[in-house]
Amino acid sequence: MSDLAPLVVRIAVPSPLRRVFDYLVPEHVLKDNPEAKAEVGCRVLVTFGRREMTGLIVGTGTTSEFDINKLKPVGRLLDCSPLLPESLRADRQHAHNRLCLLAANSSYRRYDRRNCTSPSQRCQ
Repeated sequence: MSDLAPLVVRIAVPSPLRRVFDYLVPEHVLKDNPEAKAEVGCRVLVTFGRREMTGLIVGTGTTSEFDINKLKPVGRLLDCSPLLPESLRADRQHAHNRLCLLAANSSYRRYDRRNCTSPSQRCQ
């Protein structure tokens, strides 16, 4: 096991819950595909409930408000570069809003600002 801090990613998934979810990026996932990136704007495959879903990374870090040992792992990194241009990723709040909207719209559900959660997790 490495002495490095764990990589925690915040994922927006197409679900009726208008919030993001924290996942861990295990070392083996990074080693399995060294070209893939765990950066804001990249897609990942995650287990969400009982289903595997494609989600978008909207934030990265080494901590979570939840117990690190209870976070689910990312199944696979899908992109070698972020889907969004650098200019859009530079403004983190704007990028977060857009990525949440993209995830919400990909499920073909109507986006409703009233269903957003706390300001740190809100989509708009």
